Amino acid sequence: MDGDGDDRWGDVPTDVLWEILRRLPEISGRRRVRLVCRRWLDVVDEIEPEVQRRRAKPLPFFKNGCYEHPSAFFLDDLAGECDVRSLFPEDVDDDRDISDRYNEDDMVGSCNGLLCFWIDRHYSGGCGVFVINPVTGETLHIPSPPPETLATSRSSRAGTLSFGYHPTTGKYKIVHFPSNGGLVDDVSLGNTTSTAASSSSSSASRHGGHGGGVVNVLTLGDDTGGGGAWWRAVEAPPWTLCSAWGVVSVDGATYWVNNGREIMSFDLEHERVAAVAPLPAMSKCRLPVSMAKKDACCQLTDVGGRLGVSIAIHRRNSICIEVWILEGRGDKQSWSQWGTIQGLQPSQKIGRPYFAYGKCVLTNIYRQVFDDRLNNIVYRHLPCSLKGGSILSRAIEGMPVAKFKTRELRMFSYIETREPLNIYKEEEEESSSSSLEEEEEEEEEDEEEEEEEEEEEEEEEEEEEEEEEEEEEEEAVVF
Repeated sequence: MDGDGDDRWGDVPTDVLWEILRRLPEISGRRRVRLVCRRWLDVVDEIEPEVQRRRAKPLPFFKNGCYEHPSAFFLDDLAGECDVRSLFPEDVDDDRDISDRYNEDDMVGSCNGLLCFWIDRHYSGGCGVFVINPVTGETLHIPSPPPETLATSRSSRAGTLSFGYHPTTGKYKIVHFPSNGGLVDDVSLGNTTSTAASSSSSSASRHGGHGGGVVNVLTLGDDTGGGGAWWRAVEAPPWTLCSAWGVVSVDGATYWVNNGREIMSFDLEHERVAAVAPLPAMSKCRLPVSMAKKDACCQLTDVGGRLGVSIAIHRRNSICIEVWILEGRGDKQSWSQWGTIQGLQPSQKIGRPYFAYGKCVLTNIYRQVFDDRLNNIVYRHLPCSLKGGSILSRAIEGMPVAKFKTRELRMFSYIETREPLNIYKEEEEESSSSSLEEEEEEEEEDEEEEEEEEEEEEEEEEEEEEEEEEEEEEEAVVF
């Protein structure tokens, strides 16, 4: 079929094409449709982000302390009644010792309905990275990234993880940015790990670590070396990572900010590090370690499938948030202002790393009520325009949709999917099944040997009994 000359779908309305794509079997089905012809390739690439955006729902995540289990919830029907559902089973009484309950479990990110968690229970075991599909209940266990060589590291989980997807290759990748000690303020992990650092520590270590030209990458389902997917060390120019400003994977790349206020990218297809077109508005942002109350606070975010930067400017009695989005690719990159959110209360924040869900904007504000309980209230705002101009928003005008007992709250985006995970662990299952077969064969051989030994022992006992009977008969004859 000549894709360039095929115009049979030219008169089909976009809404009809959107409905067709929406009914296809999840991500893999739409990926196969791209191969039909050039027309379908262009249509899928153009409409797929819109399909994802319309289906996306908020997923708040938080964790209170190292002895509590993480909590995550789905917010269904955000524009309506907003039903809150828990991702994890309801809490049950945990009678384990306090040392066994210690954990640093955290959420790395969400991608096409798959959720990635970094589990660290180094007192009770169970460390590693897990990718789960809440709809199918499937879980994919991935080994932890290569261990840090820090003698002062108190945790097996060091550095920063990111979970991303490349729409053209259809591959999921987990990227690990190692740290070299100092103060590791890891927003993507929701944790701060302090190690012994001298007063002469470099700016790189004070802002999240300095990579020695290596980024660790794992591709789900990659079995080129045999034995299942494994971490690969990818050479990269020396980099620094200010993780307090966030790490975001969007549109086939992973983005972060270095200690020079530059936005860097890691291409998930070609696995190369490059600088992004500079955003002049970031010049007003100070690095978090020296940020005062009135300073602007910068955060990377995902705005409708594109890289966004939110800059919070503190005013006398309110906060103004500027949101910028990255347009184009390569040498044609440029920044445009998505909008300005004005009138927020001093302690009110937009969702991080996600805040825009369709026509809804989510903010959250932390309040400590009289009985010392922690209340983090999520507000829904329906601005008149989502692009250009200013969005006037008062907390009192926002509709409260959920309340959580936590101080820190992160917002992810989630879509329900039946995308299978077993295709990424066939090799693992085959190897495990073969090992089970070998164990069963060994057990059968051991059982046969034991039976033979028992038979020999029984024969020896019978011979001894016969000899004793003969001796008794001889003695009886003598008497």
